[in-house]
Amino acid sequence: MNHNEPRIERPSLLKSIGKALCYFLLFFGMQTLVSSVWLSVKMMEAMETGEDIWALYDLLYEKSMDLSTVANGITLLFLLVFFKLRKKSVREELLLRRTPGKLLAWSAALAFCLYWLVSLVLSLLPESVMAGYDEASVGLYDTGFLAVVGTALISPIVEEVIFRGLMFSRLERSMRPATAVAVSAMVFAFCHGEMVWVCYACVLGVIFGHVTSLSRSLLPALLMHIVFNTTNEILVLLGDWQPGVVGAILILLVGVGGTLFCGRKVLTLAALEYRKAWEAEQAETYRSGEPAAEAQEPARSAKPARAAWDADSGAHHRFPPERM
Repeated sequence: MNHNEPRIERPSLLKSIGKALCYFLLFFGMQTLVSSVWLSVKMMEAMETGEDIWALYDLLYEKSMDLSTVANGITLLFLLVFFKLRKKSVREELLLRRTPGKLLAWSAALAFCLYWLVSLVLSLLPESVMAGYDEASVGLYDTGFLAVVGTALISPIVEEVIFRGLMFSRLERSMRPATAVAVSAMVFAFCHGEMVWVCYACVLGVIFGHVTSLSRSLLPALLMHIVFNTTNEILVLLGDWQPGVVGAILILLVGVGGTLFCGRKVLTLAALEYRKAWEAEQAETYRSGEPAAEAQEPARSAKPARAAWDADSGAHHRFPPERM
């Protein structure tokens, strides 16, 4: 063993779970707060005008995407200010690391194919099962500007930042990557409420988390989530679109064949990025094991000689003690 190598201090499991829980509570709490404030204001207005208060709950369902968009925007702004005040790199904290364009392109293609695969599966479910899903999804059919932008862009960004960029990355520091992926995916899924939604959101969460774990970047999962939601919003704007026989065959080919082909491409490219990150980490560890060379040429050293591991920022980042 080389005693000159830096010791990686990993946070305890309890600490990692605590941080992940705090980020989840921020997300869930902001959704609840915005909805509660809106409902309270509307109730006071209804009491003054003598309107039916119970009808507000139906209106709350209809405005759910608008309210969610507002809550997500506030959450994202809070996180940006929070990390800036702590003098943390937003890109590193949220795993917004550079990713090859080829991986991003295949990730987008995979998300498009996954949408049609999920649609195929849902079309095979009985109406009794889909009744609850259709009722829970009523907000998704809102074609207002705020709802469309929120569903297609803002919600995917905030959800990926919370569940993969923050929760998964914190859990991964103290548990196996596969376990961290599963936990973050299940929490992500149960936030959707309705059981059908929960089931396919969990599958998507596992896929997004696994790609994030391999690529060491949030960008592929972020793009996949945006493409998935945007595809749905485009179809909502088109209205009652009927694919026909030829369209149904194409959907089957894209949904099944496309998912398998694009999935293989994404996993191959993501695994390559994982290998590169591992080799870079090994090279950095090897260089840090030669203090004499660094002491003779301090100007060439990328890290200060007395750098310490910042467990809060992950095992791949080192900062001088005075900045911790």
